[in-house]
Amino acid sequence: MPSPNLMGAVLARATNGPRCALVQIGASLPGTQPPTRIAEEYAMIDCISGGRLVAGMPLGTPMDINICYGVTPIEQRDRYREAHDLIVKAWTSREVFPGTASSSSCRW
Repeated sequence: MPSPNLMGAVLARATNGPRCALVQIGASLPGTQPPTRIAEEYAMIDCISGGRLVAGMPLGTPMDINICYGVTPIEQRDRYREAHDLIVKAWTSREVFPGTASSSSCRW
């Protein structure tokens, strides 16, 4: 599936009620998507669902990140923590901040 968040958005719109939660286990962190994009997509799903999103951020399997993207297992945990912290900061910060990650040359 290209983006699990797309299905989460569809389910958020198709379901309703306070007794129905959306548990979104989306893209592995850090995968191919910038953490700020994941934060934005999860926030949008949460808004569409009326606050019913339970965000899951998996570390991923060795096939995901180590073999396919060439990230060493030693780097994987640090990259995960950094991406996780950026997502939480995007959700909670009241001030503008540079959404950059030191583990990548790509500007998030």
